[in-house]
Amino acid sequence: MIRHPLLLSVLIMDSLCVLLALGTAFAAFRIVLDWTPGSPTREQIKREIEFESASIKAGFSIAAFGISSFILIIGLTNILPAIVPGAMCGTGVLQATETVGVRALIFRFLAIGAMFYTVLLARLNRRRPDAPLTPVTVRVWLLLMPILFLAVTDTCRAFSGLATHQPVDCCAAVYDQIRTVRAAGSPAGPFDSYRVWGFAAASVMVSVCGLMVWLSKSAPRRWLVVSFSIFSLAWVPIAFTSLVGRLAAYHYEVLHHHCPWCLFLPEHRLVGYPLFAALLTTAIESLAPAVCAKTSQHFPTLEPYAVRRARLAGLRVTMAVLLFGAVAGLPPIIWRLRFGVWMGQQ
Repeated sequence: MIRHPLLLSVLIMDSLCVLLALGTAFAAFRIVLDWTPGSPTREQIKREIEFESASIKAGFSIAAFGISSFILIIGLTNILPAIVPGAMCGTGVLQATETVGVRALIFRFLAIGAMFYTVLLARLNRRRPDAPLTPVTVRVWLLLMPILFLAVTDTCRAFSGLATHQPVDCCAAVYDQIRTVRAAGSPAGPFDSYRVWGFAAASVMVSVCGLMVWLSKSAPRRWLVVSFSIFSLAWVPIAFTSLVGRLAAYHYEVLHHHCPWCLFLPEHRLVGYPLFAALLTTAIESLAPAVCAKTSQHFPTLEPYAVRRARLAGLRVTMAVLLFGAVAGLPPIIWRLRFGVWMGQQ
């Protein structure tokens, strides 16, 4: 493994996360087997103390994993490309890890999503002194553990075998595709136009649903919750493909450069961070109203708090979609105002 301070920091934070997560998992397993709410027995009091201790450990574990994931993204995009020969951005670094690096990122994002819903349930659980969501919360944590282990082990495997002596193609291969001025100036096909218009329509639908959820004075209707979740989940791949396939060209000021990792570079104003933060926020928050609706259905005493959390999810998704639209959509508008045509039109 490369003895780079950044990678060592990721390794230390991941190790701390796993140790804390294991301690939480052991307590969670005992709680699942022996949890009798309202019982005055010594065993139940002991389990309640264990649950409080496990909640603190879980909080620190989630914080450590979030910090290590953020450091890893910074390293992939802005630091490690200088170490890997031929790498211009995160694409080259991931090529040097073969397929393990991509798999590690996928598992990390899945673990972040599972941790998010663990925190959501835990915060709702604290609203009541009888903690009715305790068994559900610990079960979600136990389901999280395999994903967390896969994310950490794949991260170690990816960077222990990082090739620093063999050059990679990276973005140079993308630029090599543009060999003539005619190729660089070829107009966009109809699919690109439909994709952008589809992205705009999907953004409007998600924003409207999010505002309706946020403005709900009581529990949102079932059709609204289902529509919000479906539209939000569908918006994420639509927005990503529109960004990479068409909108990113206005940040790069060159056509046919379909590389999302270059958006994280300083020469492109680091726009990848707010753009992908908006995508991640929308993907994670998309199911929050549905989870809150189920919580209200099975635990009526938590309904006021669940409704409040569902409304917050609608607001967050709306703000994330608007942020993505502003950051990704303003450069094309500025280009149109400056030059009178869209990029690629003749």
